[in-house]
Amino acid sequence: MKEIYEFRIFEDKYHLLSTDKGIFNGSVYILDTVKTDPLYKKIGEIDQKLRKKYKTTLYSYWEIKRTYTKKDLNEAKLFQFDMRYFEPCGEECGTLYDETAACPFCGANRKQLNILQLKKGSIPKKKDIASTLGNEVIVSERFIETANKWGMTGFDFLPTNINAYYQLKINRQIELSSKTTVGVTPFDLSSNCEGEVYKCPHGDTLDLCQLSEAYVKNGTEITKNDLLESSQCIGYNVGVFRPRHLYFCSPKFQQMVISENLKGFKFEIAHIV
Repeated sequence: MKEIYEFRIFEDKYHLLSTDKGIFNGSVYILDTVKTDPLYKKIGEIDQKLRKKYKTTLYSYWEIKRTYTKKDLNEAKLFQFDMRYFEPCGEECGTLYDETAACPFCGANRKQLNILQLKKGSIPKKKDIASTLGNEVIVSERFIETANKWGMTGFDFLPTNINAYYQLKINRQIELSSKTTVGVTPFDLSSNCEGEVYKCPHGDTLDLCQLSEAYVKNGTEITKNDLLESSQCIGYNVGVFRPRHLYFCSPKFQQMVISENLKGFKFEIAHIV
């Protein structure tokens, strides 16, 4: 596995790094690095100083990109998957929720009361799976037909107000291991930022961001289901954003997506411990 950290450095702060490795896209410098590169450490040190002294940041965005060898993929027993996010959320379009059912601290696990309402034309085109910022996952009719053909298990489909799209409901959960690294940024594992605390005392939300590959505790649910979600969440509760479960799938499911050319999936290897 190869792990690349991408940072988008503000134009007016890029000179602080004294490097020519960044690529300017017209608004920010895109900089790729790895943890063993002294530049990675420098990015963290400068960003922490800016946050502490000036209440500002060095970069506008960061992302961890992981690539795998064919051997890695063939030997994987479990995959984590993610997808593209879009707006507006269901609650902005008439979807109702029982917030009293949610965790009083972090807002996780609220109860949906009616069918998912979305704005027509908002779903990303040519995608077989996508999610709102409120973590309402929708799939195409093509996804449903393909999943049924392959005999996939562990989930249901619910109607939405949009023709040819359905809400995906995963029925089984697995627990994340403490080996899964979480935090605010790659350089900050303190579970808080500018007075905001992201680690839920009830255990419903672990922190703001997932920083490592996922590690999950072994259990029979893993071998019996093709789709699973984590029992704990990642993220925060503000505006339309809600803490989200992490999504996992069997190697068979990952192979189905690739073989049938389903669109919208992003896979990483997950580890069973």
